[in-house]
Amino acid sequence: MSYPVIRGHAFSGVESIDEFPNLKAWIERIDTRPATQKGLNVPVPDIMKNPEKLEEYGNLIQSYFKDRLNM
Repeated sequence: MSYPVIRGHAFSGVESIDEFPNLKAWIERIDTRPATQKGLNVPVPDIMKNPEKLEEYGNLIQSYFKDRLNM
């Protein structure tokens, strides 16, 4: 797995990674890196820290795939 996939776990239906403490700690370590923070805010501020924007983005992604996969 890669950092972006695990960090966005909620988009795949995995509500929490609390049962995987090592994985959670790995994500937290990467999140604190200055280069990661810089990258997460390009081109717009990190939506994962804004629940309203996160939900809006999640709905957009779900509708995108539903349209493409005719679900």
